[in-house]
Amino acid sequence: MKDILFDPLFLPIILAIGLIYLGVIFTLTSHNKKLVSNLEKVAVILFIFTMYGVDQEPFARLHPQTLSEYGKTLPSAAVQLAVYAALLFILLPRLRYTLKDIFPTLSLVILNNPFLCFLLLMVGLSFLWSETPIETLKLSLVLIGTSTISAYIGKQYNWQELDFILRWVGAAIVLLSLVNRNPVAKGWCGILGHPNQLGAAISLIATLWIWHGTHHPKQRWLALGILGVCFVLLQNTNSAGAKVQLFVLISLLIYLRFVKSLSSQWAFVAVVLFLLLVSIAAILITENMEAIVVDTLGKDLTFTGRRPLWELLWHRKIKSHLWLGYGYASFWQRWRGLDNPAQDVVFGNGWRALHAHNGFMEILLALGLVGFILFVLSLLTTLARAVMYMSQTKRPESILPLVLLTYLLVPNLSLSRLLETGDTWCYYILAVIRLSLDTREMNFSENKKIEAPTPHELVETEEPSS
Repeated sequence: MKDILFDPLFLPIILAIGLIYLGVIFTLTSHNKKLVSNLEKVAVILFIFTMYGVDQEPFARLHPQTLSEYGKTLPSAAVQLAVYAALLFILLPRLRYTLKDIFPTLSLVILNNPFLCFLLLMVGLSFLWSETPIETLKLSLVLIGTSTISAYIGKQYNWQELDFILRWVGAAIVLLSLVNRNPVAKGWCGILGHPNQLGAAISLIATLWIWHGTHHPKQRWLALGILGVCFVLLQNTNSAGAKVQLFVLISLLIYLRFVKSLSSQWAFVAVVLFLLLVSIAAILITENMEAIVVDTLGKDLTFTGRRPLWELLWHRKIKSHLWLGYGYASFWQRWRGLDNPAQDVVFGNGWRALHAHNGFMEILLALGLVGFILFVLSLLTTLARAVMYMSQTKRPESILPLVLLTYLLVPNLSLSRLLETGDTWCYYILAVIRLSLDTREMNFSENKKIEAPTPHELVETEEPSS
């Protein structure tokens, strides 16, 4: 098939046919606003589906991360970029309308969350101090490009629409994973690349359907059916961490029922306290994995010890590049052989670490203490806005930002997915943008209420009739 596609005889014909179809679709979308709007929704659904890390064609080949893979061939990259360009061209009539207010939105985000903007700027510039500047630049551009698409989704869709999209994308993932179980030594992978990856995704998907079923009695049986599939898959992933994550997210749902009645200030304190306690508990579980895993979760122990790894990375690697790190994604580089900065991260039993097993440690390795502080400040800012939105909004989906932030935080205490081009980072950017817009609207509404005179004031200021 590849030989046919790139054959000098067939390639011009294929390109000509593709351009004709592209022109026809563009003409249709230019004259039909509803059609182009629906096509955009389909594109958003496919983007989020792909960002989960679906390990099936063509999604695996079209994942943005593959653009930055070491050894990516030029023809393969050209085809992938051509697909992206064609999609943007088809959606151009829609983008002309939706991007009119892009600069006010951008300025709003910079004012509301400058720490995230500086963090992304630092990612983009980190090739300047990386030992492999070209590879770092490619990876940085992919992350920034993915962040841009996620920001657009956050700008265009409200939380009710996002809740719908995330739930049904999740339902598709669990149903397809049940059909294509893809078992490996550890457990089922489903349509994702690893059992832990599938388990983490299920923890979020199940949480969203639990909340939906609670607030929509007419769809409760549907929610229960999808939850049944989720629990079957979760059990067969053999991922103890995913079970802990699901427990934390369900606990958060229960906890937020009481927190919503508090003022914004006290609600913020309560949520931060919850996340701190959860983080401490997760670390304690990690350090006492043998007793918990074997006796409680029913899983054989194959754990080598994360704390020794973190101590080694801190003392031997992070301290030597304390302020700026090694550059974005420039530490774990197995393809460099002996020049790999992580080449000597190996233990006496022969276990060689492939990542830090902690998303925050990964930020320290990539961007140093400066990047770590920027991310923490950005996270706290976003968390405060999420609590404010939940406290002032009575709609059921008002808890979704806090669920997504918890989904970002908890798995990354033992996994390294925090600053990767994937679903968790996509959701974080989406939450930052959407919350910036929502809190602006809430502040505007509050100001209008303050400025508007009451009926009593209107009576007092009304002049008597002659």
